[in-house]
Amino acid sequence: MTERYESARIMLLIYQRLCEGETITTSDIVDDYGVGRRRASFFMDVVAEAGPNVNDGRRGKERCLRLSEPMALVSVNRKLGIILALGRQFLAPFAGTDFADQYNTMMAEVEEAADDGSLNVMMRWRRKFIVRHPGQRRHADRDRELDAVLKALEEERTLTFSYRSFAGRESRRTVEPLSLVFHREELYLVAREGTARKMFALYSMSEVEVDADRFTYPEFKEYDPDGMFESSIGIWVSNDPPIDLVLRFSQQWETYFRRTRLHHSQQVIANEDGTIHVRWRVAFTVEVEQFILRFGPDARVIAPAHVEARVREIIAAMAATYSAP
Repeated sequence: MTERYESARIMLLIYQRLCEGETITTSDIVDDYGVGRRRASFFMDVVAEAGPNVNDGRRGKERCLRLSEPMALVSVNRKLGIILALGRQFLAPFAGTDFADQYNTMMAEVEEAADDGSLNVMMRWRRKFIVRHPGQRRHADRDRELDAVLKALEEERTLTFSYRSFAGRESRRTVEPLSLVFHREELYLVAREGTARKMFALYSMSEVEVDADRFTYPEFKEYDPDGMFESSIGIWVSNDPPIDLVLRFSQQWETYFRRTRLHHSQQVIANEDGTIHVRWRVAFTVEVEQFILRFGPDARVIAPAHVEARVREIIAAMAATYSAP
């Protein structure tokens, strides 16, 4: 029984190494596991026959095995290790909140269950990806509100809170929470209120309560977050169809727009006079207005006409503001 167990253990180790991308030769098995070449060849026969996607070939004069899709069968521990190591990069803004405590507890449980190889992978991935876009803001002062939102999302319960709108109006709202969105150091809740889908800033929410009522989380065809932001350049979304926005920029901006993409639809066209036309298909929102204005006289709206008219109105209002004593 002990000999059978040892043989099974060696074959599982061989297969694990194949899953991790190694190419295993007969000599590798002889050297690493202290068996004869005939025994090593038997192990290779079993693994090649039993393991899916195992290619049995040769490296020079040596017989060797390799997996056609090495990462497809990496151990669950290692996969979780990679996911959690990357997720930890997003944790800094939540230091001091219950969410961070729960995440760290989960991380400790995974580390305790993981093998040494998995732990090494986790540590390496924490250094291979550096996440900066969550910014330096810390959300510990919103711990109560954040905890309630996360609980409602997890348990699919309705959420009731007081809300102060951008215009300063106060109201009491009851919604079905769908997604928590991180954008430029701010936190937003996408939620369904009645039949409408709306966006709420976490920092404008107060007296947040998780209700006893549950709701049915929508199917993908009803709610696709990526699709919702498809035409957006930031956090604002619009129910209106996207527009074909064309701006003309002075020559000094060509390098910037060829290396920087505001939106995946961006196209840069060089003109004979040295200027460039940049085209996007995006929703026309406040963020688009602000984007156009930030370039001052270096940008000019070419199309559509109603956007050009809107920018003219803003410029005229700014001129009136600055001409006043």
